[in-house]
Amino acid sequence: MDLFDPRYRPWFIGAETSPKDIIFLIDYSGSVKGQTLHLTKITIRHVLMTLNPYDYFTAVNENFTFIQISALNVTFDRFSKNFEKTNDKREKLKQNLGDVEGSGGHKIVLLFTDGIENWPTEVIEKYINENPNDAIRVFGFSMGYGTGAMPALDHSTCLSKGAYAIVDSIMDVRLQSKSYVTKLSDILALVYNEKPLTERPITFVVPYMDVQGSGALISISMPILNKMENATSGFLAIAGVDISFSQLREILPTNNHLYSFIIDMNGIVFFHPKLRIPDSIMD
Repeated sequence: MDLFDPRYRPWFIGAETSPKDIIFLIDYSGSVKGQTLHLTKITIRHVLMTLNPYDYFTAVNENFTFIQISALNVTFDRFSKNFEKTNDKREKLKQNLGDVEGSGGHKIVLLFTDGIENWPTEVIEKYINENPNDAIRVFGFSMGYGTGAMPALDHSTCLSKGAYAIVDSIMDVRLQSKSYVTKLSDILALVYNEKPLTERPITFVVPYMDVQGSGALISISMPILNKMENATSGFLAIAGVDISFSQLREILPTNNHLYSFIIDMNGIVFFHPKLRIPDSIMD
């Protein structure tokens, strides 16, 4: 069985989305344990594989306080309070961070939970109303074996124009971990649809060693818009091509007093005549 799927390769994912600022909001309450916790970890690991050097991310885990009151068990949910505290301290964080900036692209929150009692719906509505020009999309993941659909989580993601996925088995992990990318690609397709082909950016992937022995490669890719009627997705496909280092040496100008090199916006060296090529492939 061939498990290779080009849709999960960096050149494919890089072309179908723009840079992202991501917050992983992880439910770490008492109910998230055992198989559910294991499933959450695996899903987050697969989500991380969909990121690239141009994405910025951080993670926050949230717990709940459980208190015994006579014969009643009362759960005090701090989810909404933390949303509000984060929002209140936003300007202070900006001042403390100084000139540090994000990706300049999408702002998204990935919420992984097996269910909570008091959903932060009102906080999300308040933020959207007070900041109509600062779009932050919430993508929800219903985690756990047999957890199933969560209407409240679905509603929260719908408010922010995000998406919602159910991960209740190992079989769902790989597909659903990329579900948020599908939503973002449709948004990017709308932007590209208004631009001519010559103005659409080309995606360059960080160099890697070819598994078939062709040496060091740089992959470049570009999405193909879906122009069909009643299309279910913004992109029809992703076109990509590999360029070997030997081909680059033939294309780039060089002589005794000149050599060429390629770097990206993050300062990552893509090609340099004196760049050491690894002897073996490392994953």
